[in-house]
Amino acid sequence: MKTLVKKIVATTCMVMLSICFAMAQTNTIKHTVDRGETLASIAKRYATTEAKIIELNPDAAQFIYVGMELTIPVTGANTTTIQNNVEPVNTYVTEQQNSYNYNQSSNSNTQTYNENNDFQRWTPSFYLSYGFLPKPKGGDGIKTSNMNMALSFGVNYSITESFYVGARLGFSWVLTHIKDKAYSDLNTTTEAYFINLPIELGYRIFLDDNHNTAIIPYAGIDLDYCIKNTTEIGTGKSATKYKSDNNKIGVNGRVGLRLRFSEFCLGAAYVFVADKNLKSDYVDKTNGYFEVSLGYSM
Repeated sequence: MKTLVKKIVATTCMVMLSICFAMAQTNTIKHTVDRGETLASIAKRYATTEAKIIELNPDAAQFIYVGMELTIPVTGANTTTIQNNVEPVNTYVTEQQNSYNYNQSSNSNTQTYNENNDFQRWTPSFYLSYGFLPKPKGGDGIKTSNMNMALSFGVNYSITESFYVGARLGFSWVLTHIKDKAYSDLNTTTEAYFINLPIELGYRIFLDDNHNTAIIPYAGIDLDYCIKNTTEIGTGKSATKYKSDNNKIGVNGRVGLRLRFSEFCLGAAYVFVADKNLKSDYVDKTNGYFEVSLGYSM
């Protein structure tokens, strides 16, 4: 009887130990699917099989995706392998991430450098402008007109990608006409020709990432040299011509704004008249005139 009881107790203890051992051997852990992983690679990593993973994760039978959380069986046979594999894999991923961040930072620095420094220092410029000069004084039966046209070529030097200084060499023509319908012999035409040296400082306010469109406020001065200034009174053969002895060198100020589309510019400016050759006894006193321009500038 005592022998039978001993056998029963021993058998019960063995069964309980087997159950506890089996339960201890079938623990699970969680794994989040990372980019580039497959079910096969995950099974190999944890020393198990795809079938066992699918048994605990039925949704994984069709496909797995980045961020998906899987339940992985952990048994005594693969515990050591997992402990040996998990840390190196994470270290490798961390090293790759650090390398990726470094490369991204390096590329970002290079891109910023290129954006700030990869631009042309010297660029050509060309402008054709028309000035709305004040009309001469007129009365009954008197028609007057006054105009100014200028053409100039030069270069701009970019101090930074936005700031620039420019200089051009140009030619301008001023025509003043007074026509008396009653007395044609009093008709007066004045012409003045100048060589110009416009100098300006401007700032480009870019409106797009490609720097194709910009608003450009600028200010500068014009150095003028009058090469010819004549006045003709009367018409036909009876007309009399006079040469003016006005100062041949003058300086005008200029403040303006341009809108650039690609390399083409449309601008408007106010010119402060300081050149006596642009004034006349017939013109009302004024400090300047407005001007529009069309040009090319990179």
